[in-house]
Amino acid sequence: MPHLEKLEALSFMLGEWVVTGVVHLSPVRGEARVRAILDGAWIEYTEVIDGYSDLCLYGVGEDGDLVVHHFTSEGIADVHAVLPREGGGFHWVPSGLGPVVRLVPDEEGFRCEVGRFEAGALDVRLVFRRP
Repeated sequence: MPHLEKLEALSFMLGEWVVTGVVHLSPVRGEARVRAILDGAWIEYTEVIDGYSDLCLYGVGEDGDLVVHHFTSEGIADVHAVLPREGGGFHWVPSGLGPVVRLVPDEEGFRCEVGRFEAGALDVRLVFRRP
């Protein structure tokens, strides 16, 4: 299955994680779980951070490119293209004027940054470490 090769780029996220960071200037803490499902056709990401929940399903769209289906406990559901970043990791292509989501591997896990980077605005910075 050729789509499994594309999902391999996301393998650094697989596992159980303790999440710490800052969301809109407030410190947060939570947990995340990332696993391959449906014979590896999808990667399921779930998180609970200070009572807020996210579900992301990463897969390959009809056009053969990576996509993420994003659902929140606030009732938001959307789909974004997922592109590799120079230097490692990847980012979500925002819809409209929305913020960019960047996921970047590091020596001890990975980090997630959400913001309008061209304006120098970082709304979310989360660090993922093994428990």
